[in-house]
Amino acid sequence: MAVTTLLPTFALHLLSTPTHHQRPAASATLEAFTQFHHDRYLRYARARLDDPAAAATAVAETFTDLSVVWKEILSSPSPAALAWRILRHAVERRPRASDGEPAGPAFTAEQADAMLLHGHLDMPVAEAADVMGIDDSLLRVRLASAQRLLCARSRESGAAT
Repeated sequence: MAVTTLLPTFALHLLSTPTHHQRPAASATLEAFTQFHHDRYLRYARARLDDPAAAATAVAETFTDLSVVWKEILSSPSPAALAWRILRHAVERRPRASDGEPAGPAFTAEQADAMLLHGHLDMPVAEAADVMGIDDSLLRVRLASAQRLLCARSRESGAAT
């Protein structure tokens, strides 16, 4: 699969912009990927962590880790999905904010991320799916299954009172 099919249209523009020196394709695609995802990754990390500095460190660590294995990531079916897992791992190694994740039943990590991006950070489904490196339909499934857990929990709470 060509590298150009892996990047959003606006990122392709960054790759075609003339520069004063020629950059290797891998570093140019990583730079475009970083520019496209950095702010959204940082919003996610800040929502999950108590410390803004820890969030920034987790995101910086993510892009450093990506730079080490970028050529391999580009050859994967979904570079964004692999990058998302690296980010989640970097965030999970740090203390979490108590209000950074939905309360209630034990969500899977994927459900919690979907709820956080779409519900808490107000990202549209398409944007949240893009950040996570998954299809919109899969994100909708994760949101719906999390919602079912919340409804079941609510019914159990109502029956107990």
